[in-house]
Amino acid sequence: MTFARVWFAAIVTAAVLHLAGCDANATDGGTLTTNLDPVSNLEAYSASVTSVGLVWTPSPAARTADMQDHQVRVLSVPAGTLLTTFTVAKTESSFVVTGLTGGTKYQFDVIVRPTSAATGKGNSSNASVIWSPARRLPTEAGGFPIKVFETASPSSPSGLIIFKGTAPLATSVQNPSPLSDTLLLDLYLKTETSSMVLLRSAHQYTGRVLPRITRFSSVTRNAASLNDPAVAPPDTTTYSSGNTSFSIDNSSIATSKILFFKANDGNYGRLLVKRQSNGTLIGGTSPDRFLELEVSYQTTPYNPYSRRR
Repeated sequence: MTFARVWFAAIVTAAVLHLAGCDANATDGGTLTTNLDPVSNLEAYSASVTSVGLVWTPSPAARTADMQDHQVRVLSVPAGTLLTTFTVAKTESSFVVTGLTGGTKYQFDVIVRPTSAATGKGNSSNASVIWSPARRLPTEAGGFPIKVFETASPSSPSGLIIFKGTAPLATSVQNPSPLSDTLLLDLYLKTETSSMVLLRSAHQYTGRVLPRITRFSSVTRNAASLNDPAVAPPDTTTYSSGNTSFSIDNSSIATSKILFFKANDGNYGRLLVKRQSNGTLIGGTSPDRFLELEVSYQTTPYNPYSRRR
């Protein structure tokens, strides 16, 4: 071999060794480690006062033999202390985390993990969302559907009183519960026109407005249930002082609708206005029309379910 050929071979060998030694993903044994693709579009919802539901788009790795499962990690906010972990099958794209404390924010991380046989494969980066559980009230006291009737009803028009720690109670809007530490939220349905009703605080009906005024967010969502996931709730600035009522007409709608509210004591919540069999949100016939509701609210004041990082 001539001197030129020896020199060229040495240069090529050195370059290869240099590149291998500088690869940030190389292990001590020289095997390259590639992280699995993470899940995407991670969102959350408050399933109950002690649980949070997570929903995500599966990782591309779920279609391969390299992926073993998901690991769901629950961390404290803001400290970031690991509290507990759950294992979720690779075929799943949702999970309900239980054993939580109502009104407490948590960070939820979802990580894709490789099988032991997936040589050179590592855990994915974590997808994260911050959320907190909230109380769910699907019915009023006694298990009856929550129905709020319009003020034009010939019988005593009804309202909805929600007390802290107990089931909601339908009562006469003409005598709403007095201002007290036990009352969280009160609503009534004003007859606006032949085709429209207005959802408002019952204290506006009697003129006892004082500070007890329910405020609605300008943001709404079309959703079939309160298990509708999101990456973040409406911004707190959407609950302006002018948003003290919400109008609903008799237009046909494809699904139920979620309204977001802020109660007198700073407790944020959601109202599911349920679509009726006639295809609209307003049930019954005039003058006995009604809205059928389900309620979710934060037990901790000034906690709008979540916050952005």
